[in-house]
Amino acid sequence: MTTTQTAAVSATSLTPHEQEQSARYRAEIAASRAAEARDAAVSAAPTTTDEQISALSLEAAAAGDLAQVELCAAALDGDEAARSRCAAVIAHAAAQVE
Repeated sequence: MTTTQTAAVSATSLTPHEQEQSARYRAEIAASRAAEARDAAVSAAPTTTDEQISALSLEAAAAGDLAQVELCAAALDGDEAARSRCAAVIAHAAAQVE
């Protein structure tokens, strides 16, 4: 019996409440795995420089994205969480170009 068949058989023996809990649990696992993959990609990326963050800030300002400009300013002021988020944006943009 395949995993899919086993899951189908198991799902039919669950109550609706148990099925809902199972679906919620699977969604939480998927979200957790996605977050881990995103974090791994950011940590594996080369260090983001102040120059890259400044360039991102200028591009964001030109596009009218004031929230990103503020985030870049916080990153340049030493906020590590903001720097990490800027690094993720830069990495994502670089991946789109490649």
